[in-house]
Amino acid sequence: MGILPVQVRWGDGGVWKYDIRKGKWTDISPVRLPGGEKAGFGYAVVSVDACNPKYMIASMHSWGKHGYKSDEMFRTVDGSKNWKPIFKTRYAYDYSKASYTKVPLLHWMFDIEIDPVDAEDAMFTTGFGGWETFNLSAVERGKPVKWSIMSAGIEETVSLEFYAPQKGARLISGIGDYGGFTHFDLNRPDSLGSHANPHFGNTNGVTGAWLKQDLIVRVGTLFGHQPDAKTISYSEDGGRRWTMCATVPTEKSRNGHIAVAVDGSSWI
Repeated sequence: MGILPVQVRWGDGGVWKYDIRKGKWTDISPVRLPGGEKAGFGYAVVSVDACNPKYMIASMHSWGKHGYKSDEMFRTVDGSKNWKPIFKTRYAYDYSKASYTKVPLLHWMFDIEIDPVDAEDAMFTTGFGGWETFNLSAVERGKPVKWSIMSAGIEETVSLEFYAPQKGARLISGIGDYGGFTHFDLNRPDSLGSHANPHFGNTNGVTGAWLKQDLIVRVGTLFGHQPDAKTISYSEDGGRRWTMCATVPTEKSRNGHIAVAVDGSSWI
C-alpha cells in the first residue's frame, strides 16, 4: 500500500492513499470540507515513519483559509483516521541561531521528513530556513512541539541590490521576501534582524550618500499588513535604525530603484 499527496489542481489539493492490491484510491486529507467545497489550498509532502507506517506527517499550504493563519503540518498515529494540526495546537520556536526568522509567518512549507531511526526527530524546510524538532509526539499530549532553526544563514532568497559604505557596516543588502539586512560581520547573521519601519518584502533599491556615510536609503514593496506604511525608508545612523518617509511620489509607489546625491541633499 502506498501513500502520496495529489495536487488535483492549483488551489484545490488533497492527500490520497492508494491500495495496490485493490487498485483503489482513498481520500485521507487532513482537512475535509463539507458539501464538496473546494479547499482553496494544496498539500506539499507526506512523510511516513519508517518503523511504523501508521505514523505520518503532511504539510499544507493554507493561504490563511479555513481558520489556518499560516501553513500547517498535520500528524497522524492511526494511519490517517485522525490528524492533529501541530502549529494550530501548540508549538514553540527557538530563533537563537537566526533572529531574522521572527518576522515572517510560517509559509511555503515544502519538504518534511521523519528521521528513520527516531520518530521524535522531524524536519521541515521553508523560504526562511530549515527547522527541526526532537519532540514531535508532544502534539499528542497537548504539549508544545519545539522547533529550532537549523542554520545560521538564510535560505531560498534572491539578492536584489547591495550597497557597501566606506565606513560602518560592511554591507547593506536588499533581498527578496525578507527585505534586507545591515551586515557588520559577513561571517555571522545580522544581529539586528531584517530592516524594519517598515518591513519590506522585496528591497529593490538600497544606496547611500557617499559624503554623508551614515545616510542610507531603501525602496521596495511592503511585507504583510502595515497600514499607512510607505515604501521608502531611510537611516541616519548607518543602517542600524530606520525612519519611514512621510511621503512618497504616489500612493502606488513601489519596487524601482533609488539614487542619492553625494551629500544626501536630493533623492531620485
